[in-house]
Amino acid sequence: MNGAFGNNVKVAVLDWSAHLQAPTNDVGIDMGGIHAELTHVILEGEDTGHDPLNLIFDENLTNQWYPFSADHGTGVLGIIGAQWGPNSAPGASIETRLANNVGVLGMVPDAELYFFPLATVQDPTGRQETAWIHAMATLGAGDVICAAYRSVVSNETWPNLNYLADMNGYLEVANNLGICTVIAAGNQGVDLGSIEPDGGDQGAIVATAVSPGEPYKRWCTGSSASNYSTSSSYETVTASGWGMGVTSCGKGPNRDNFLGYSTCMYDDPTNAHDVHAYAYTNNFDNTGAAAATVAGAVTIVEGFTRQMFEVPMSPTVMRQLIAGGRYEGIDREGNPIMPFKDYTSEDNSSDCELPTPNPLDWDNCAPIDTGWRTGSLVDPLEAMRNAIYDPIFDTPNIESLIILRGSYLLGNLYSLAGDDGNLFGVSGVSTGANVPYSIPTEVPGEYVRYPSPGNVTDIYLTGELETTLPSNNELTIEINFEETQPDQFYLRCEMWDYRRRSWEQASATTVVANGTEDVDLTIESASRFIDRDTTQYHLRLTTAVTNLPGSGSQPAYPIMYDQILVKTGLTQVPRP
Repeated sequence: MNGAFGNNVKVAVLDWSAHLQAPTNDVGIDMGGIHAELTHVILEGEDTGHDPLNLIFDENLTNQWYPFSADHGTGVLGIIGAQWGPNSAPGASIETRLANNVGVLGMVPDAELYFFPLATVQDPTGRQETAWIHAMATLGAGDVICAAYRSVVSNETWPNLNYLADMNGYLEVANNLGICTVIAAGNQGVDLGSIEPDGGDQGAIVATAVSPGEPYKRWCTGSSASNYSTSSSYETVTASGWGMGVTSCGKGPNRDNFLGYSTCMYDDPTNAHDVHAYAYTNNFDNTGAAAATVAGAVTIVEGFTRQMFEVPMSPTVMRQLIAGGRYEGIDREGNPIMPFKDYTSEDNSSDCELPTPNPLDWDNCAPIDTGWRTGSLVDPLEAMRNAIYDPIFDTPNIESLIILRGSYLLGNLYSLAGDDGNLFGVSGVSTGANVPYSIPTEVPGEYVRYPSPGNVTDIYLTGELETTLPSNNELTIEINFEETQPDQFYLRCEMWDYRRRSWEQASATTVVANGTEDVDLTIESASRFIDRDTTQYHLRLTTAVTNLPGSGSQPAYPIMYDQILVKTGLTQVPRP
């Protein structure tokens, strides 16, 4: 069971159609087919809690309309998650899992792969809104949407989904839900750095296409080229993947089945069901192929971080890593430090062919000062290394987290490392005033009490400070909450007093109103709460929801923490 194979990650592919059904039309002609390596794909319908639907299969589409064909969606699905083999079982050896593999192997064959069509027989004019909404409702934080499709509206003004107002809105919702979205940069050959999306940056990972091999290059001609950027930002162009010569399931851009007919034995080479079950191309191309590759890489890293740290990677940090960038800790305001990657000559187009560039190869005359930014060639191995080496999941000065009062909902210690949407949640339980409650043996003291009754949560944190206390003998606790909270609750901070050998209130009780995101607590005379020899501290944060006068009983909303920082002056950035 390996997260780098996509284990425990859901991936939703949005495209116009795919070979996931094998219908027969009204006159008895077989249409479409179920690809042999995509039988595990979960098609939107009853399995996702929605109405059944019928996919569209149009064999009359020319190569110009290939992006709208079922073969395009099949190609995207194949790159991401084509199965190991018909008898594969997660956890078996690689050799066993590859036994009887019938064609290609996807990047994340263990991912839970979904398909949400943009058009159906029931709604042939398009159902993009429905597909996006259903996909987002099916996925959760840390899951992936691959929108490698070409929009009906695609030109130099609206070159990709980022620039369409409704699509930009869906990208915003997905980002807010913690879902990573990968979109194709588009093939208009325009400078995305010179165009501003109406809705702004919504956290999408934008994939552009380059030539296979190194040094990779952007296509020379502007009519069918991958888009590029001259601005230093990841929201215009994030990372690149191959834009030609990609092997996958389905027929190729020329609507041929060259690789399939060259390698497969068909029971009936004229029957659509049989042919589409074993159709392959070795020339899936342009930014659709690149976006599928980048989505596969994103899924690899998401599965890896869940396996290593038991929490997903947030979309913002994921985009930074998949672009080849690094996460360098937290600044004194508690914000992540994520500088733009320094590009080298290999990241831009190479030698300039003057006076006339050759339109048949992957070359381009780039501006000397900026070059054509295509994003670094996607490298999931480098991204996974950076997830370990960089302090993404290091919680400064906090080494352990235990729930003393309340019911666990989600997250863990690593969820508290950054203000990134990775949440630690606990719901309160009914608690009496001044009643002794038992605690685990690793927590100091014999029991804990609460000064007032109500719906209470109590989390215990401990660690060793990385620097000594400042001259003013103060400690600062900075807390970032998820915005949705009860009407109000009381926040209380207690610390273990090494002199009195008891739990003592360390700061004033704070009334936290609905919608509050940030609360800072100052601990004065903090030296008595710090072990002189080890610099260890013991901290408890309690919340209490009580009935407000005249308002009756309040709902027991959960308490969601996004980040907790224990600071001795400057934010404690983890040591490299």
